[in-house]
This record gives sequence, structure tokens and C-alpha cells, in this order.
Amino acid sequence: MRSARFLWTGIVSAIAVAALTLVGMFLLLFVGLGDKNPNSTLAKMVFFASPGLIVYPACWYVIIFRQQDYSFRQTLMLVGVTFGIVSAIIAQIMIVFCVVSLIVLPVWRINPLFLILSPLGFVIWFAFGLVLLAIPYALVAPPMAFFQRYCLSKCFGISGSPA
Repeated sequence: MRSARFLWTGIVSAIAVAALTLVGMFLLLFVGLGDKNPNSTLAKMVFFASPGLIVYPACWYVIIFRQQDYSFRQTLMLVGVTFGIVSAIIAQIMIVFCVVSLIVLPVWRINPLFLILSPLGFVIWFAFGLVLLAIPYALVAPPMAFFQRYCLSKCFGISGSPA
């Protein structure tokens, strides 16, 4: 399980799985929200989950390849940890953009009420986005991760521990 061929096949397939997961999430949101125009839809929020294209293969390397355990539990951990890390990255990006937007504005144009309520607004918008993306992620990501696990297990003849 520690061969270079398995590593590169796993990483390349992880990138493909992450891309297909993003497409599946977009389609679920697009169909679920009932929009007809793909240019003006709330499903475009899936763009914010694009760091998953880098995070999922990195997590696959750390959780699956380094641990040498491709069990059911590890695969579910891979899906959960990826969601958590991508959520943290999105939160950090939002915080940086909020701080930069406050720095760019002249001090006399900033409403003091805005400074008081902006952290609450950030938490509300982040929670809204997190819930909106968590539902399609939970429906698409685990089957994709298990499909990758199945394909790699068949190609390389590996089996995860029964845990």
C-alpha cells in the first residue's frame, strides 16, 4: 500500500473526486433551489468550496496513505476532516476580506453600529453558508469517497481494516 504508484494514483483520483464532488454539489443546489438560470443562482456558492480541490488530496495523503488504513472509518474521517478544513479556510478568507474592506474605507464613513454588528453578521452569514453547503456535501462527498476507495481497492488489491 506504500508504493509510489498507489500514492500518485490516489492523489490524482482524489483531485478528480474533489472536482466531481463540487460538480455534484452545484447540481444538487441548482436543482434543489429551482433556479432556471445558471448565471444567477445561489448554487454558485459552491465556488467557495473550491479549496477542497487541494485539501481533499492532501487529507487523503495524511489520513489514508500515511496511516496505511483504508477502512470505512478512515474514509468517513477523510470526508469530515476535509469539510472542516475547507470551512476553516473559507472563514479565514472571509475575515481577511472583511478586515481589508474596513481598512480601505475612510474612518469617518464607518458607522459605529456597523463595527458592533459586523461580527454577528459574519457569524450568521458563515453559518448560513455552512449549512447550505453541508447538505449537498453530505449527500455527494461520502459516496464519491467510497467510490474512490472501491476503485483503488480493486486496482491495488488492498483491504481496509474492519473498523
